Amino acid sequence: MSRRQTDSRRSKEIDKLLYDAVPVDVRTQTEVSHIPPSHAQDTIDAAWEKLDNPMPLIHRRSNPLTEAVLLRRLCLKISVQYHVLPSTFYITGVVALSMEPIDSGAFADIYEGQYKGFNVIIKRPRITEETYEKRYKVKLEFCRESMLWSKLNHKHVLPLLGICQEVFPRSVCMVLPKMENGNIRRRLASKDPEKMLTVANYERYVNRWLYEIALGLAYLHDQGVVHGDLHGGNILIDDTDSVRLTDFGFALIAAATPNSYGSKHGGSAHHFMAPELWEPSDFGMDQPRPTTACDVYAFGCTAIELYTGEKPFSEHKMTLYRISKRVLRGERPSQPSTPFGVKMDDRIWELVSMAWSHQPGHRLSAAQAAQGMEPYVVR
Repeated sequence: MSRRQTDSRRSKEIDKLLYDAVPVDVRTQTEVSHIPPSHAQDTIDAAWEKLDNPMPLIHRRSNPLTEAVLLRRLCLKISVQYHVLPSTFYITGVVALSMEPIDSGAFADIYEGQYKGFNVIIKRPRITEETYEKRYKVKLEFCRESMLWSKLNHKHVLPLLGICQEVFPRSVCMVLPKMENGNIRRRLASKDPEKMLTVANYERYVNRWLYEIALGLAYLHDQGVVHGDLHGGNILIDDTDSVRLTDFGFALIAAATPNSYGSKHGGSAHHFMAPELWEPSDFGMDQPRPTTACDVYAFGCTAIELYTGEKPFSEHKMTLYRISKRVLRGERPSQPSTPFGVKMDDRIWELVSMAWSHQPGHRLSAAQAAQGMEPYVVR
């Protein structure tokens, strides 16, 4: 058999594996048990490529959005089952401008760099495990979550440019576009005369940003992704003064189940945590697991932060224990006012109240939140 015939046969085998692995219904599990180990790398590569080139569809009765969600689930499952990553996953040519971090978060150090002539941020996770096996496991987990982020494409979601492993020996790093305006907290506090918020424009800016945040969340949820850590520190402002959601170190794809549940490790800032994350057993859960409903709750809390410039419940300097007890009793912050004394519109306040309903099933969806905020956006 010629090389061309062999390649053609192999290609048909991979197409058949994809067809059998990807269901028509997004609520149905993807299946990898029929994929031989010898075909795992080619199958994940084919699924990865298909995310960039969705047509023709695997199933005629499907649609591109549904298949994209299912293909992401499939990539994750293959990676978990066979410990492989897509062959084109890593990027090269990334250069760090300094070996000293410009910032450090709870789980990663942040460096400035360049990639293809553009300023970028290099996020290097801190891996403290002692044995090679444990370090490899953490590295693989990091790559899997990054893999799912890298195919997202929306004007209000920060793109992941790729993963590099050449900047720091034995380390994998996320590479992200640098947003010179920083996060929305910095933007709210800006003293730059050209950017300073005033009594005349504060509401206009904040309402538009809340609309854009909801649009970004709705896109993530449509893609089967739970953000898991939404607050002002993870909302960047680009050079058009628009929102870019970021920091998906704890954002999760609904990969293991058809119900859009995330992983167990969470990561939400405490002031933005839904009641079911404080006390899962009260809500029929055995452990705190971020969901799309948790994201919408955090959206409501973020509305308080943007209107007041402060985190929810921060006015009383409460301990985390006291915050948790108030949240679990169903208490929420009062209707906020801007730093200039302008109270939040009653209809927006009603939307915020629906976003943080005590029962997850009673909350708005992110799409409904965006629809509710749209009338308050000044074009």
